[in-house]
Order: sequence, then structure tokens, then C-alpha cells
Amino acid sequence: MQSSKRTSFEPVNTDPTPHDTKRKRSDSFTPPDENTIVLGKVLECPSVEKHKEGYFCITCRGIAGEWGSILPVMKSERDGKVITIGPTGAIVEGVQLHNEEAIAVLSTVVFLLVKGYLYSHIPGFISIMDRHPKSVAAGELIAEIYQVIQKSARNEAEDAVPNFGRTVELALIDPELKPHDLISKVLSGFVAYKDPEEDKDKIPEFLSESGLDSQSEAMQKPKAKKYGPEGEWDTRRFRTLNESHKPPNGNWKLADGTDMTPAVLGQPDPGKFFILRQDQDDVRRFDIREYPHIWKFDWNDKIHIDSLNKNRQQIFKRTDPSVIDSKPTWTKKEKETLEELIRADLLLGKNKTTLDWDDIRDRLSKKFENVLQEKGVPLAQTNKNIKGEWILPKKTDPKLAHDRLGPATRSASAIRSQASNFRDILELINSYPGKIIADEESQAGAADGCITVTGWKDYDIDFYEAQAKSSPKKKAIRKRRKTSDDKTNKMSKSSSVLDEESRDFDETSTVTSSVDNANAKEFDSNGEKNPEDGATLRER
Repeated sequence: MQSSKRTSFEPVNTDPTPHDTKRKRSDSFTPPDENTIVLGKVLECPSVEKHKEGYFCITCRGIAGEWGSILPVMKSERDGKVITIGPTGAIVEGVQLHNEEAIAVLSTVVFLLVKGYLYSHIPGFISIMDRHPKSVAAGELIAEIYQVIQKSARNEAEDAVPNFGRTVELALIDPELKPHDLISKVLSGFVAYKDPEEDKDKIPEFLSESGLDSQSEAMQKPKAKKYGPEGEWDTRRFRTLNESHKPPNGNWKLADGTDMTPAVLGQPDPGKFFILRQDQDDVRRFDIREYPHIWKFDWNDKIHIDSLNKNRQQIFKRTDPSVIDSKPTWTKKEKETLEELIRADLLLGKNKTTLDWDDIRDRLSKKFENVLQEKGVPLAQTNKNIKGEWILPKKTDPKLAHDRLGPATRSASAIRSQASNFRDILELINSYPGKIIADEESQAGAADGCITVTGWKDYDIDFYEAQAKSSPKKKAIRKRRKTSDDKTNKMSKSSSVLDEESRDFDETSTVTSSVDNANAKEFDSNGEKNPEDGATLRER
């Protein structure tokens, strides 16, 4: 790359220099106006044979592209329509793709930045830039992407970095391409790793004899193979874990358009190995976080996929914690889709206890693959059942705060819990009761919080009772309830003791009454008591 300290514009693709071009120009060639820039080769230019793709010619004010004189026409993969304006979030966002001057401005900006020139080195170019601000922004982004790719290659011959003109072409032939995707596409084209065990040199005999075998093996590094028979490289230099994992210092944020969707089992996507970050203090500085275990990665191994997703989530959270939503809100569309999936299962004969929430989670995620829910779409409103009365939230018209691409990350238990907070879904589930099971099965069913010998419990009550086992707060509530029940039992026992004492007292009263009646008979008709009987009674 040429130095940026150059004080005057020196075109690389023209000879002689701009100061001497006038005496070399053909008489039939008229220099264009300074308010003009040309896309493609100008055949009348005296230096046409010196033109290079991606380089600006100061003589004819033209810049040739990899695509030739005809701009590429691309159609959207979604609806098949021709893309005329760069889509939102893409590298060429807002660029007029069928405007030759707009594309010429984009290509020239890339050339000037990569080669270290200033915009003012081309007379009149700044005023042209003002007409195409989106092209200028896209050109600056492509130049940064090219420099990131160049740094990632580490100036190694086996990592062939494409020409910056080719980088422009890649962004134009796929207008929906995002910065992260372009970088991943180029880096994945670099020569892949190879097993270091296959590249180890033989241990010298004198090391083997001296007993240094293990030490020498640890110190050896695999060597990169040279050109193959077809001129292709077989391997890429092996990087240590520290080289590929240690992050540089900086106030980083995730680059715009970063793919945050998780890797999927059985679906290879090399772009998931790389995450592009941008320095907030210096927007021209980028950093690529590379997954350290690309070598021998198996897209059909669930352990590998989980490890990759965990690594990506850690980087996302450490770079910008706000982008990781541990409890993503439910949009109205997601709620309606969930209701449709549950209704379909219920119509197939399932009920509240046989619903497969793992399967519902997987199908719900599949419904929203590659689906963009834009900022501002309505959210679903949850309900709360307080003492048998359903209460609506105070916020009546909530909206999605950020764009959401793809499915939200939710567990099966989280989806089940949320379903109980939607009144219509809960009533739908409860309208399909199950059958009462036999006594020998009731104990196992009740352990799952679903079945009792007397019938089905309410769905939401089952769930919250099951959750109480793992909630410290609910454990405390249950403990207090148990203490209260113990006190009640003690009071019941005390009441029973009092009842028994009362019964004993009644029996004693009956005996006393009988004795009194007997004593009454001892008195004579004159009302005098018999002494002998009286003595006998006293003795008694």
C-alpha cells in the first residue's frame, strides 16, 4: 500500500504523470469536464492501454470495473425482483445500483482510500461526492472491509487476498451482502487448516537417542506446504490459541449487520466462525474474532455446534450486553403462531399433559427462520390472573424496540410458562382435558404436576406448583404454610383433649347424681337421717 503522505495525486495506471499528459494526448481526445466522472474504460483516452480495473485515470476521469462496461443486474432472492437500490443493512445500502455515476463514485472512493490519496487530489470530485452520499459511505465501508481482509491474511503468500476492485465487484453482484458475510466469504476461501500430526517432521536420531523425543515433538510446528500440481495451496499457517483468541484493546461494538443467529446442526455456515467488531472511538478500526476450534469442526456434531454457539454468545455479551435479551418479548405474530401450533396439536388428539413443548419450540423457531420483524411491530399482551380475575397490563400498545431477524432464543419451559400468561391460549389448552388415570398410575402422574386420582388440575396451577420446587421464595412460602398447618393440627389436638376431659367430667357428674339419689332414700319419712347408714356413707 502506498503512503498516505503523498501531497499530489500520482495515478498508478497512467504513464506519463498528469503534469505531462497534455503533450501526449491525441488531438481527437477532449478532456472531460471536472464535474464529470466516467464508469468504464474510455477508448479515446491516450492511456487506455495502461488502464487497470479498479484504478482511476486522471486523464480521462474514468474508472474501469471488474464487470466491464455493463453494470451487473441482480434480482432479490425473496421476490425475484430486480434490485435497484441497495437494501437496508447491506454493504451498498441506499446506493443507486443502476446509476453509472453513483457506481463510479463508489469505486473511486475505494481506490483513493486503499491507495492513500485524498478526495481533493481529483479536481471536482468532492462536488460529485455530494450528489451521491450513499455511494461515498458504501465505498468507505468496502475500503475498510478490504483492509480487514488484508490484515487477516497476515501478509502470507498462501492467503491470496483479492484485488480491491474484486472486492467492489463482490459487493455489487450481491447487493444483499452484509459486511460480515463478505468478510466471511473471502476468509473462508483462504486455505483451510490441516492436521498438524500429518505435517510433523521426523525427529532427528540424535534427539531420539538423548531422550528428548517428547520435548521436540511439543516444540515442533506444522509447516505450510507449497504449491500443488494445479497451483493451489494445501494449507494455511497454524495459529496458536493465543493468536486467534486473545482480543485486542479497544472500545468495541458489533459491526452493523452482524449475524447473531445461532449455528444449526447439519447446516454448514462458515460465516459463524467469524464475528466482526468495530471500535467506537475509531470507526475506521475493525477487529475479527475467530472461533479457535475451526480445525476439524463437524457441523453434524451437536457438541461442536453447542460449543460454537456458546462462544458466539460470550463474544456478543462481552462486546455489547444490550444485544443479548435473556427474556425476549413476544410479538403479536409470534403469539398467534404459537396458538396455531398448539391448536393443531390439540386437534390431533393431544391434551394439556401430552403436548410436546420441545417439539413446539422447534416448530416455532422454524416458522421464524430468516424472518425479519421490524422495529415497531406490535407486541403480544399478557394477562395476570389475580384471585380469579384476569388483569390486563397498563401499557396498551407496546411495540418491538429493535429489529429481530430470525427466531428468538427461548427454552421449551419458557414457552410453556408464557402460554399460561396468554388467557386465550390457556383457555384453549384447558378446553381439551385428558382422561382420569388408574390409581396405580396416579402417583407417577401427580409427580409430574399433571394428574390426580380425582381428575385433572388447572393447567396454570400445575405449572406453578412444579415451579415451586426450584424457587427459594416459593419454598419459603410453602414452609410458612406448613408451619401454619402444624399449628392448626396442634390446636385440633388440644381441642380433642378438651373434649375428652369434658366427657370424663360428664361421667363423674352422672355418678355423683346417682349417689345423691341413694342418700336421699336414707332419710326417714320424718326427714331424719339413719345414723348407721349415715356412718356407712361417711366411711364410704
